[in-house]
Amino acid sequence: MEISTRIKQIIKEKNLSIRSFSRSIGFADTTIGNVISGKSDPGYKLLNAICSVYADISPEWLVAGIGNMYRQNDPQNAPGGGTVPIEVYLESQKQVTELIAMLKSCQNQLGSMIKISNDLANKGNGAPQDNDVGCADAG
Repeated sequence: MEISTRIKQIIKEKNLSIRSFSRSIGFADTTIGNVISGKSDPGYKLLNAICSVYADISPEWLVAGIGNMYRQNDPQNAPGGGTVPIEVYLESQKQVTELIAMLKSCQNQLGSMIKISNDLANKGNGAPQDNDVGCADAG
């Protein structure tokens, strides 16, 4: 299941319109529309906003499709209505923090790759420049 499908599922589960969901997390309707239609990927800020506003949604599920939609430490959503032991909760919080750090790192790396790609594109069509040495010149 794609992340866009999981975001659609949150909207459906919460009985929200795209507009009300967008406003609740502080993003434009068109941004959310583009994400759930697959025209664009959600960025870190959008994912963070969803997890902040809808704290019952599991970040692991939202980002990677791992586990259940709802956090297991939420007594209303835990199997049997119980709670999860504190050790399990703390470990899951640690994993969420690590996941967020990985997402930030990926976002930074992607930005660097885009910059490199743009720099290469701006250098022209790849033809040797005046100061480039070709095979015939290496002689």
